Amino acid sequence: MTSPKDQHNADTQHPHNMQLLYKTCRRKAKELQTTVEALKKKLVRELAFGMPLFRADPLLDSPPSAADSRETGIERAIGQGAKYRDLLELCAAAPTGDDVLFLVACWLKQEGIRQPEDWLPAKVYARLTSGTRKRLASISFNDHRYAAQIRRYLPYAALLLQNARRLRAKKVADPEQELLKLGYDRTDAELACSKNWTSEIAFTCEWLAARGEVKAAKARKDPDTARTLQNAYSRVFGKSAPRLISCAFCSKPAVSEFYGHDRTSASHCEDHSAEKLPRKSGDAWVDRAGRRWWNPDKGIRYDSPAAPPSST
Repeated sequence: MTSPKDQHNADTQHPHNMQLLYKTCRRKAKELQTTVEALKKKLVRELAFGMPLFRADPLLDSPPSAADSRETGIERAIGQGAKYRDLLELCAAAPTGDDVLFLVACWLKQEGIRQPEDWLPAKVYARLTSGTRKRLASISFNDHRYAAQIRRYLPYAALLLQNARRLRAKKVADPEQELLKLGYDRTDAELACSKNWTSEIAFTCEWLAARGEVKAAKARKDPDTARTLQNAYSRVFGKSAPRLISCAFCSKPAVSEFYGHDRTSASHCEDHSAEKLPRKSGDAWVDRAGRRWWNPDKGIRYDSPAAPPSST
């Protein structure tokens, strides 16, 4: 018997949903304002409060529907209750009032309820974002704009790449044709299958360049659009911006980020790189959100704050 979650995962692969996801990403990219201050404000919010407290789950996060089965309703109710319990535990363990407000701000943003600047007292917001604002001050407007647009399109491009990897792993005879059946156009399918991509960011930059989605504000010295985009993203979010955000596991500046099994990310310093993650769940590192991270042979894993240790 197909479980509610398996059925939901199958439904998300419907061609209509692939195109809907693309249109949503494109709409969000177009909504980016072009003034320097407005764009910096969006990036400050994304960097300072972008840490997800809970694992994204399309089934549990979707609104109730009359078509839901009884099992789906029960599973959704249990999941929402667990979130509430986990949030209480995180807030109870927070050492300061600012830490509590930071956790609540991250949660409200993740749930799409309120943006941090819309409800936090101005002085508190200034304290919680002071480091991020200082670090962004030295980065160019074009880099801000390119990096923000990459972030907007990443959900679609990352899912495209994930589907291509899944088909390749299943040794499908014609993965490009299967991607077309999922609703992707031929340009997307050809690019995703053109080589064994290892970086979602690099692929997203190549994809944006191939589709011409990002327009330069002025003439570039480097004619390679994909390379320009990737360099901009690196300066804002990656290794070229070591003081952009703090490590998720300590107070040191982050040098990069690594991704878990469902594309949830964690920033890290030199001492907490993916290569140094414990191999066993029992030895996992705990980040600021209470999530436990470890790196077995099959890829980086993590547990939600109150989840029981995994045997992998």
